[in-house]
Amino acid sequence: MLEINSVNKSYGDNVVLNDVNIKLDKAGIYALVGPNGVGKTTLMDIIANLTKMDSGEIKINGVDNKNPEIFQHLSYARSLDMLYDNLTGLDHYIFAKNTHKISDEKFEEILDVFDVRKFMKRKISTYSLGQKQKTLLTYFFLGNYDVYIMDEPVTGLDPTSVILLRNYLLKLKSEGKIVVLSSHTLSEVDKLTDNVMFLVDKKISFENLSEISENQYKIITVDELGNKSVNIVAKDKLNDSIKGYLEKGSSIDSIDKSDYTTEDRYVELYTK
Repeated sequence: MLEINSVNKSYGDNVVLNDVNIKLDKAGIYALVGPNGVGKTTLMDIIANLTKMDSGEIKINGVDNKNPEIFQHLSYARSLDMLYDNLTGLDHYIFAKNTHKISDEKFEEILDVFDVRKFMKRKISTYSLGQKQKTLLTYFFLGNYDVYIMDEPVTGLDPTSVILLRNYLLKLKSEGKIVVLSSHTLSEVDKLTDNVMFLVDKKISFENLSEISENQYKIITVDELGNKSVNIVAKDKLNDSIKGYLEKGSSIDSIDKSDYTTEDRYVELYTK
């Protein structure tokens, strides 16, 4: 379980997070979405106690995040800066294996996720961006945690690796884990989850997009000049909306249940 209660963070006069509250108590994948600079990484750093909050409380499985014991429950893949250039990938993996007392079977399973054996005996300094990202994620998966936090995990990955990552995250979900990830790749978010936490106006807006889709319709109208328009309408306003379009001289081309995506909601929140 991840509990965030009334968290605030400012840098001088710049308020980044204002009374942020989240409670994740069910296994699943949860996406943290918003433009650059709204505070996604700051929030993740605060959860892991890498950045101090001004006020508030965070608990992971009932353990206060200021207690180093949280890292028995939490794994955080923050950035490639976590890797040491003068060490090999294998050095990182063996450290994690010994620290967390990982079985040989589990160790071999994680090495197979991205097939890192091909380059893991070389120093990190010789790796491509994609190889570094695979190494970071492999290191991140070595252990048995309850909560996994990932900041832009698909960065540098080719399409094959993105698919492998997606499949493993879904596996973690099936094993009862909580995964929180930030991503600008909104189409990938849609493949992983309907649960999206939009960081808006320094607060979290938690939304289940499948529930929104079930209560919305997409109406395509055609005006008198033949121009088509796509309109998203709430279920309880469907009849009134159709009547309004017809009264304005438009015809109805089609009416379908709305396939409401993360991008649709992102546009509504951040670009209008």
